[in-house]
Amino acid sequence: MDLKPDVVINTTGFAVSAPGADREPTVLEANDAIVLQAIFSASSREAWAASSQGLSARDLGMNVALPEVDGRVLSRAVSFKAAARYDAAVEANIVSSEPDAGRMTYVAALAANWARLRQRNAAERRIALVMANYPNRDGRLGNGVGLDTPAGTIEVMRAMAAAGYPVADIPADGDALMRHLMAGPTNSGFDGRVVRETLSLSRYTSFFSSLPVQIQDEVTGRWGDPEADPYLREGGFALPFARFGGLLIGIQPARGYHIDPKESYHSPDLVPPHGYFAFYAFLREEFGADAVVHMGKHGNLEWLPGKALALSETCYPEAILGPLPHLYPFIVNDPGEGAQAKRRTGAVIIDHLTPPLTRAESYGPLKDLEALVDEYYEASGGDPRRIRLLSRQILELVADIGLDRDAGIARGESEGEALKKLDAYLCDLKEMQIRDGLHVFGVSPEGRLLTDLTVALARVPRGLGEGGDASLQRAIAGDFGLGVLPVAPPSVLPDISPKRGEIESRHGSPQTTDVGRRSSHLSISPLVGEMSGRTEGGNSTFDPLDCDMAAIWTGPKPPILADILDAPWRTNGDTVERIELLAAKLVSGEIDCSTLWSQTRCVLDEIEARLKPSILACGTAEIASLLRGLDGRFVPPGPSGAPTRGRPDVLPTGRNFYSVDSRAVPTPAAYELGKKSAELLIRRYVQDHGEWPVSFGLTAWGTSNMRTGGDDIAQALALIGVKPVWDMASRRVTGYEIIPPAMLRRPRVDVTLRISGFFRDAFPEQIALFDKAIRAVGALDEDAADNPIAGRMRGEAARLAAAGLDEKAAAKRAGYRIFGSKPGAYGAGLQALIDEKGWERRADLAEAYLVWGSYAYGAGEEGQAERGVFEERLRSIQAVVQNQDNREHDLLDSDDYYQFEGGMAAAAEALGGMRPAIYHNDHSRPEKPVIRSLEEEIGRVVRGRVVNPKWIEGVMRHGYKGAFEISATVDYLFAFAATTGAVGNHHFEAVYQAFVADPKVRDFMAEKNPAALSEMKERLAEAIERRLWTPRSNSAQFDLSEVNETRKRAGSQP
Repeated sequence: MDLKPDVVINTTGFAVSAPGADREPTVLEANDAIVLQAIFSASSREAWAASSQGLSARDLGMNVALPEVDGRVLSRAVSFKAAARYDAAVEANIVSSEPDAGRMTYVAALAANWARLRQRNAAERRIALVMANYPNRDGRLGNGVGLDTPAGTIEVMRAMAAAGYPVADIPADGDALMRHLMAGPTNSGFDGRVVRETLSLSRYTSFFSSLPVQIQDEVTGRWGDPEADPYLREGGFALPFARFGGLLIGIQPARGYHIDPKESYHSPDLVPPHGYFAFYAFLREEFGADAVVHMGKHGNLEWLPGKALALSETCYPEAILGPLPHLYPFIVNDPGEGAQAKRRTGAVIIDHLTPPLTRAESYGPLKDLEALVDEYYEASGGDPRRIRLLSRQILELVADIGLDRDAGIARGESEGEALKKLDAYLCDLKEMQIRDGLHVFGVSPEGRLLTDLTVALARVPRGLGEGGDASLQRAIAGDFGLGVLPVAPPSVLPDISPKRGEIESRHGSPQTTDVGRRSSHLSISPLVGEMSGRTEGGNSTFDPLDCDMAAIWTGPKPPILADILDAPWRTNGDTVERIELLAAKLVSGEIDCSTLWSQTRCVLDEIEARLKPSILACGTAEIASLLRGLDGRFVPPGPSGAPTRGRPDVLPTGRNFYSVDSRAVPTPAAYELGKKSAELLIRRYVQDHGEWPVSFGLTAWGTSNMRTGGDDIAQALALIGVKPVWDMASRRVTGYEIIPPAMLRRPRVDVTLRISGFFRDAFPEQIALFDKAIRAVGALDEDAADNPIAGRMRGEAARLAAAGLDEKAAAKRAGYRIFGSKPGAYGAGLQALIDEKGWERRADLAEAYLVWGSYAYGAGEEGQAERGVFEERLRSIQAVVQNQDNREHDLLDSDDYYQFEGGMAAAAEALGGMRPAIYHNDHSRPEKPVIRSLEEEIGRVVRGRVVNPKWIEGVMRHGYKGAFEISATVDYLFAFAATTGAVGNHHFEAVYQAFVADPKVRDFMAEKNPAALSEMKERLAEAIERRLWTPRSNSAQFDLSEVNETRKRAGSQP
């Protein structure tokens, strides 16, 4: 029988396809049909109803993660295990599954809606497109990480019109679209604006009364009756929608209005207000949408309270969106948050390309400094007076712009050492990878943008790193005989042991057993050896991806490299710059590759055959896949990840991406990186503090661990001296192995994990693994100096028992090391306080972090409120650790970094009385992790990206959204200053000069996004008011204070 279904409902777990393999269509995709995954839960209905997770770890792997590899759309659990009964005939317990009528009804409705979407002609379909908005300000409409959301929306509108959809009155460009939307209601209010769409109170009341009673009670209990909603006027809700023929475009509503930000201390599971429900009620019932498109990472619907998986009717994402076909353009390098949308809102992801990438290069005062440094070294050996004059000029300029602090030049340091550090720092900044503008959905990069992105992707080895998959830069160095050697094995590390005399002088005898004073008899000295095995200054081991940039170049200077740049060739950094320039010219075709350059030719052939075509195909594929989804047809799956981290297989985009089988996390490769990073981190701490570390606080995010295969959890395991055990056939983690002290060769480090809400949802087995491992380490009979985990657990359990807790409960509490948000909630709690200015002291931010994150997790523990234990852990941490796994974004691109990294630092400072060390680690190149302090990373990002004219000109190509990006960057810089104090006056000064004092940038923002300009100036003024920044000039203070006065006089709306 030749069936041609419109929709397939599948109940079998696992996957037909294999991750990473060349994919063939599966039998389930007959007739190009959407495949819905319905789940036969292995839990009882009672267990499911009581669980905030919704599914067990086993079900997560079999019925969620693996089916995603086949491109199936997750629906709901439709049956649950019944009580076992004994069957005498077979002499065994028989377990049956009982269907759930309500869940089956939901899945049937979802299938029917996908079928209806497919059966309707394009001209009959009604599509709603939703743009996110957070913070709730007019300068920040159209959130979409890495995406020019307004311009991409215009591309979608044009494509839909060409495909026969009834789209009318398409604006000329993204800026015109935003002006049109802001003429109507937004989350900033609607007084004096055109209200185009309303939902009557009677229609809303009918919709609201159809929702589960529990949701009605919770919403009314928090927000009152619908009549109290600020968007209800004259008997109807004023809604932020605009129609373009049969296409409805809306601005996603806020999670709440008129909230005292300090209430957010106690509202990690805040329910949305009536206006939020009215928005989606109108979309579903009044407009009658056949499908909804949420445009860009990410909105707030998928983060509303409820179960993590297998949602119920009382989970807010389901109650609000209902069984509506859902498509979601989403950046390809964020599998975690995309998976959240897939698993909680049934989204079909249409992944899109990352922004174009480029080298930072030198500019302005940095270029002047570079020229002066070159002149200084050229003058060496000549007139001493000229050398002294140049040195003085350089160091005065460095101090004037605050670069001495960013470059790590200490007071009283010799001129020679200071100039060497400056030279290396300037080279490092110049070679930084930064974004050059934003991606436009449906448009592939061209010209220089295509060349620069291709070079960035080809810089890192792909696959096995051989032949055409080798690094292009290494291939060039090899062809020119510049001496590339392989990277040393991960186990080879330099000696990081504190000097015995230094330890003794600071802390007395090395035999002391106090946990805070480590003995030095454990040493990493047996592992002596250089990380890369290179000899500085010699070309015999030169590697363009891993070298001392300031070391004097003593190797050959081939004419083609010498002539490619009209600048001195003095250092390794100068060699790297020439190789990068040649790589770009070879990729663009400006220079032909000689037949003698065999290694380079091999890589270029691969670039032309696969890499460049895959980039060029992205734009067309993105639009085509979105239209396929809107046709109700199957969207093929594909892998996700960071393209610049050796993952060109994620291209071309336009696929329904999948993530990883969580049971295989951490992977062996992730553990090698985690171990290497852990040892380097300990080394850095010892260098900074002269003693072994005792306790670190580490943030673990679900997205980054999906992207990397578990770098963060691997690093945490390595720090405590534990190694995962893998099943060699399946490569899944089956347990752990404790590394004995003789092999570890250093003391163990106690680790407190603050996990994100999505990590909690996606990695329950890793939570159990770390919990079991650290408790096992805590039970070892080892000296407290070598195993502070055991010493602290024993001491704390004894204190709790003495206070009256029974022995088992005391041991359990003493072993808690994993904390996160309240079950069913997400986030770290700082964003509303920062955005709404709802804090007075850093301790207020610490309080929010503590309240939101004080739920303990572990094996069999789904979020026990343990505020006191969490405080005890944070009080004693000596360093806050945050890893960043790619350079396609940075810490001033997102609120997540300041909320988690800054929040932990603020809490540790408030509890312990002093700020801990903060390390922001670069894992973008797995073979070479780099440990930096937060101050170092902020300085690098401010100099290399934020105030770099190359980045500024790039975002200025994007009008409204470009100004949005500038304003957002200032917000995140301010938030780091508020939470950590790691932002210097010179950083704020550089930002002010680049964005406000520069008339070109200021006028651009005033024209394209005046709200963003006002919001940015207001934030800088707040930095002055809070004494986070003292401007160098009175004019800056006057200019910015005027903004605040104007804003105070104007007041604010909802």
